[in-house]
Amino acid sequence: MAWGVGLFFKDTKTSVKKTLSPSVKPDFYYTVEKLVNGLNSEKKEKHSAEITEALEQLEAKLNAATENFNRKYKEIRVFQYRGLVQEFANDCHYAICKYQTTLMAAPGICNKLKSYINSLFEYFACGKIFDIEFNKLGKDEDFRNKIENAKNDILNDYYSTASDEDDECSCLSGIFPSS
Repeated sequence: MAWGVGLFFKDTKTSVKKTLSPSVKPDFYYTVEKLVNGLNSEKKEKHSAEITEALEQLEAKLNAATENFNRKYKEIRVFQYRGLVQEFANDCHYAICKYQTTLMAAPGICNKLKSYINSLFEYFACGKIFDIEFNKLGKDEDFRNKIENAKNDILNDYYSTASDEDDECSCLSGIFPSS
């Protein structure tokens, strides 16, 4: 009997180590990496000083969030994984929403204001309210898709890591489909 219990815990320890191996990271981790690569390629293009600064700031924020995740991930315990993923998702989502208006909205007070309101509503998962005009970078379909894919993947992974019990208590219950 004692041998069976010891074998059970040994097998459980091995399966937990496999679960948290360095190659197993949330899906949106790789989407964020693709976005950072896209930001690097866009920095090489000629843009206004404001857009170039926003590209650099967004890249710096996403890199800082990724480095923080990687540093904490090396010494993580199983029970901390969900919290770490949620922290990483929150940092990345906040950074993207913060710089999206500067990167993609065309000049003009009304247009920028509409874009900021959209970003605020998107941050709280309510969707867009206004149609905005895009600048040169915002008109780039590939770049716009990278931003949207990153936000969608972050939100989907963030809310899919929450347990069913948490979803029932959430004020956003029912907004996001669970996978």
